[in-house]
Amino acid sequence: MRKRGILLTISLLQYAPIPISTYSIIPKCYLQTSQQQPLLKHRRSRGLHSFTSTPGSSISEEISGPVFQVLSYDGSIADTSEWRSTLAIEVALETWPHLQDYSNLPTDACSNDIIVTDHWLINKMCALSHVMMSDHEGIMGCDAVFLARLLLEEQLLDQGRSDGCKGKYGSKFHPSALVVENGRGKPSAGSRPLTVGEIASNWSDGACLKETLRAKFHLQGKDPLPVIKKNLNKKIDAKAYSQPKVHPFMKEFLSVYENKVSIILVGHTMHIPVALASLSKNSISVEVSASINDILESSMGLENRIFLVPSADGGQGHYDILQHLLVQAKCGSSIHFIHSSLETLLETKLLFGDNRPTSQDDGYGISAFGSQISLKLSLPTWADNTKLSQQNYVEMDAWMNLVNENEMMDKCHRR
Repeated sequence: MRKRGILLTISLLQYAPIPISTYSIIPKCYLQTSQQQPLLKHRRSRGLHSFTSTPGSSISEEISGPVFQVLSYDGSIADTSEWRSTLAIEVALETWPHLQDYSNLPTDACSNDIIVTDHWLINKMCALSHVMMSDHEGIMGCDAVFLARLLLEEQLLDQGRSDGCKGKYGSKFHPSALVVENGRGKPSAGSRPLTVGEIASNWSDGACLKETLRAKFHLQGKDPLPVIKKNLNKKIDAKAYSQPKVHPFMKEFLSVYENKVSIILVGHTMHIPVALASLSKNSISVEVSASINDILESSMGLENRIFLVPSADGGQGHYDILQHLLVQAKCGSSIHFIHSSLETLLETKLLFGDNRPTSQDDGYGISAFGSQISLKLSLPTWADNTKLSQQNYVEMDAWMNLVNENEMMDKCHRR
């Protein structure tokens, strides 16, 4: 019996679990980016990866080249959620004219009155702004147009049951009670509108509302996206909107650094007039450029240059612009990428390759692209299109950082 016990112990030890510490860390980005654009095949591997760093060295001490700040106009530079929501409603009414007939819609307004008089639709769209910029079409503004029609039709199905709701949620995200004041009774039957949380959870995942609505809201059997883009451009050209509000501290923030180039990324070329007008109103002088190469050539030896760069048609988004900058920047350059879209930050994590950022380097890591380029990814807490859940996610992620207004201004003045 004793010999059998010894043999049993030995056999169990052979299959004992290996300590987790013997494995290298699997970055979360490799588990959540299955739908992103291909980069390099060996960077997309789901296998185990190891990370290396030079002991006793600090990336911040090695930064010797130009300093770049790359910021998203939406959220980072200006609060654009209300402007985007208003624009999306106008484009939805233009794209699907039948939405302008509110004879059966139990609300107090129609057309522009929805925007001005009853703010429930704007409030609900702004509350969902954090999921409206998940890809190139979203950043352009197309997703918000689909959302506007969804919310209007959901309210139609409700048949007035939620009109005049009280409380923190109901009073903010449902129409007011003017229908009742006008003598119309509320029908007892109806379907409850989707909540903000339900739409957010199922926009890109779950029920995949984003793709479903694009197919459902077709135009005579055709893809509505080209018409939506055309109408977006037309509405912006007509300047039928109020300008987004630039954050008050941005003027000082963009001008205080020395030997620094700031690049402001807008969602599309059609957004340039809006961005220029709002920045000019705040006495922030910028130059429009469509090429990273042009920026690098024109900023050589010059300080405090600010450029406005749009995403281009054909799928070239902010990720591609950053990747191109990493490849073209001088050896030893540093790039701080501040973007209000969590999806964009998750995608750009792949630009680190196996070089994990560290806290001792203030969140910077060596990019897998370019020649010794230091890269830092940050989500701005002051942005109007970020949510607490996203900030909590970033705080627990080793490849990304949270940045607030006070931290940015402190670092500016220390330099």
